[in-house]
Amino acid sequence: MRDWLAAYKYRGDERYLPLLGSMLLTAYYQLCSEQTRDNMPVKFDCIIYVPVSPSRLQERGFNQAEQFARTLHAYTGIPVIALLQRNRHTVKQSMKSRGDRIEDMKDVFSLHHDSRELLFSQINLNPITAQTHLVPIRILLIDDVYTTGSTVNACAKSLSELSNDLNTSILISSLTWARS
Repeated sequence: MRDWLAAYKYRGDERYLPLLGSMLLTAYYQLCSEQTRDNMPVKFDCIIYVPVSPSRLQERGFNQAEQFARTLHAYTGIPVIALLQRNRHTVKQSMKSRGDRIEDMKDVFSLHHDSRELLFSQINLNPITAQTHLVPIRILLIDDVYTTGSTVNACAKSLSELSNDLNTSILISSLTWARS
């Protein structure tokens, strides 16, 4: 699995995407079955992904988390929304200790300036009724590898600002292709 991800992510061998995407889909169905509610599978309102810096995007030519999210969308029909932006470039997390990862991820992500409007338009939520929305907005956050949780936590922290802005609850689940 490590070799597959390295070939895809670092060497740009996009032939691996269908394989990796189908594996992610299996994990998605497992996540949904674990989060059943009143014997009904959980339905996510949208999929978001961990953004990469412009320099990393230029280096790789793609954002693997975004491609995973779009592959999942192709299977499920759940809209993909770019709610987050990366505020600064970070050195590859794989080269850092747990403490360094946590420290380095502080304030790395923020909401896009139009995240509220994007969310409203994609999940058909009216700005007037959002504050009386009784059901939480369910967001599925996609990344490629989960190591310490620092990236997921940093993204969730930024998304909590959206929850405060909308005055409604947001439930965030994360799904990664692998855990290291």
